[in-house]
Amino acid sequence: MRKRQHLYSGTKKSNTIFLKLQKDAKLTQTNALNDSILHYVKASLTFEDEKLSNDMDLDALGNRFIQDYNEYSAEAKTRAEEDNSELFITPWNIETDGAIIFESPKAVSIRLDEYAYTGGAHPNSNTALLMYSTSTGKPMKLKDLVKNQAQLERLVEKKFRETHELAPNANLNDKGFFWEGKFQLPANIGIVAEGMLFFYNSYEIAAYAVGPTGFVLSWEELGTLIDTNKLK
Repeated sequence: MRKRQHLYSGTKKSNTIFLKLQKDAKLTQTNALNDSILHYVKASLTFEDEKLSNDMDLDALGNRFIQDYNEYSAEAKTRAEEDNSELFITPWNIETDGAIIFESPKAVSIRLDEYAYTGGAHPNSNTALLMYSTSTGKPMKLKDLVKNQAQLERLVEKKFRETHELAPNANLNDKGFFWEGKFQLPANIGIVAEGMLFFYNSYEIAAYAVGPTGFVLSWEELGTLIDTNKLK
């Protein structure tokens, strides 16, 4: 097991900033795999409309995060002094934790859980599920594994409805899901020992209050839909 941690702190204990990266891994795969994972971690420290480039250094991005917080704190102090009001500064926090959720001689699946709070009504969390070929270190796409995607979508929708206790003919949009009205597979799909994990993040298909949705379709449920020869 390897662990790497980055910790950044503000100048005051009450205004501490933590930027933490933990890597719990037995990775012996190629640099391509490690670079891909690092790309996702760096993305959590970039602006929404910012293009992430390979030459962006993780520590530099972390230091920029600290600088942004310091600027926010200074502006808050100035406003409080000008308005003669009580100073209110919230701590900022970004954490990304990663774990291997499936590993075989042919494939590895990794889960990255990100938690972030930089002010606002509530923190944000996001889960990324990544699948890689161990021989190349390159990402594995669903289309590389699925023999009939339409049939898979029907199975996933059935499981989704069961998870939320929805009738087979219930209108998903009327129930608060899938704003466009049509069921769709989640952006994040991973491999676990029991089968395939399907994970919808908050905001992906419903309001924040609904929270994330995750469930597993077992290998038995998937039957011959998945080419398991590429995984085991």
